Amino acid sequence: MRRELDRLWPEPGGMRSASGDRWLLGGGAVAIALAAVIWYLGGPFAGFLFLNGALEWLPDAFWGLLSSAGDGLVLGVLVLFVARRHPQILWVFFLGVIVAGILTHVPKGLLDLPRPAALLESGSFRLIGPELHSQGPPSGHALAVFLVAGVAMYFLRSGLLRLMVLAGAALVAISRVAVGAHWPLDVVLGSGLGLVGAWLSIRIAERFPWGRHPWVYLATLAFFVGAAGVLLVVFDPGYPLGRELSVFVAASTLVVVVRHHLLEPALLGAGVPRGPHGPSA
Repeated sequence: MRRELDRLWPEPGGMRSASGDRWLLGGGAVAIALAAVIWYLGGPFAGFLFLNGALEWLPDAFWGLLSSAGDGLVLGVLVLFVARRHPQILWVFFLGVIVAGILTHVPKGLLDLPRPAALLESGSFRLIGPELHSQGPPSGHALAVFLVAGVAMYFLRSGLLRLMVLAGAALVAISRVAVGAHWPLDVVLGSGLGLVGAWLSIRIAERFPWGRHPWVYLATLAFFVGAAGVLLVVFDPGYPLGRELSVFVAASTLVVVVRHHLLEPALLGAGVPRGPHGPSA
């Protein structure tokens, strides 16, 4: 396995992308600056009722599904789709879990601002899913989805694909306002911190490439497989279609893990030739 990991792992400096740096650091700086402007001009709760009301024309299931897609557990296990062929991204995701935890919970503790349900009268705004009251900014969902999107954007080379990933992440982040869980400021701040967090995770992975060691790789893989198991068996984000999405994502990733890490090696060991997309019959 060590030889295979060495073959797949980029050479020193191989993760570097000048355009990726610009997208992540530039986008993060713009979003954080926008959050500061919102706070300065309108306060931390500005724009919520307008945006929450403007998004009411779409059904609860739509926003519930998107909001569930922004959960860190759902997003994290997606790395299992590429872990076998891109082990460096598995390591980046693992470091991203740590970075995201720090960037989410430290500001939440310092700012300690209420959420919409804590200040606004029940029925005065659209609320989908659980009623949350404390630990407002930054939005953990927005931060998580932009961290994952940021990692994808960094390694993509197509500007169009980067824009599509960015637009998808923005839609997931906006869903946090649509379901009544966060103020717009929370979402904008979380999005900016997510992009910065993606850049930090990549830089740390490059500086400390421990994930190329077989035991670290297997332990990291087991961590995300365990997360997929939790997602499959017990996790429910509490939003419409959220449980269904969790089961689908978990089952899909576990099937890929079984194929890449058990079936393909077994077939190769039995002498079955490998085609361009895996072992061929």
